[in-house]
Amino acid sequence: SRVLVFDCTTIINGENAVRVLGQADFVTDSNALNANTLGSPGGLALNTSLNYLYVSDILNNRVLVFDVATITNGEAAFRVLGQADFISNSSSVSQSSTFTPTALALDQLNNRLFVSQPDANRVTVFDVAIITNGEAAVSVLGQPNFTISSSATSAIKLNSPRSIAYDSGNQYLYVGSSGRTLVYSVASIRDGD
Repeated sequence: SRVLVFDCTTIINGENAVRVLGQADFVTDSNALNANTLGSPGGLALNTSLNYLYVSDILNNRVLVFDVATITNGEAAFRVLGQADFISNSSSVSQSSTFTPTALALDQLNNRLFVSQPDANRVTVFDVAIITNGEAAVSVLGQPNFTISSSATSAIKLNSPRSIAYDSGNQYLYVGSSGRTLVYSVASIRDGD
């Protein structure tokens, strides 16, 4: 229930982490629901120009945003996506919620964060130019709208998307879904694409 930070200037086998996020220290394992803890971190995405680290917190149905310009052990996230606040954990399917957010991909140039949600059979897109707690997603892939979560294996529907990768050169989003990889052109995405 944590993210370890390693200094990769020089790497040696078995080296110790230098910082920890999601727990107060290297020996604590708390699953409390707040801005300082993680339930089950999954995907990571780093905005190198703003020094923001996005962490999908699968069990708490949210994405936490940390300012990692300087990192302290157990520091609090400063924003949350997928939940209204840091102490909520709803598994609903809506425009402002995330349901088991797993993988993350960042389009840093266009300020878009892609979030795969296997249990909702979708990928949501958040505008992260200015982040507010509980903000609504701007688009959804794999479903016709934000409130449907049915699974299917077709060109327009997703079935448990677990992995995603973003190609900034072509503006393609690759989505691993039920034994196949779908490629979305996301230069001008629309809901339900």
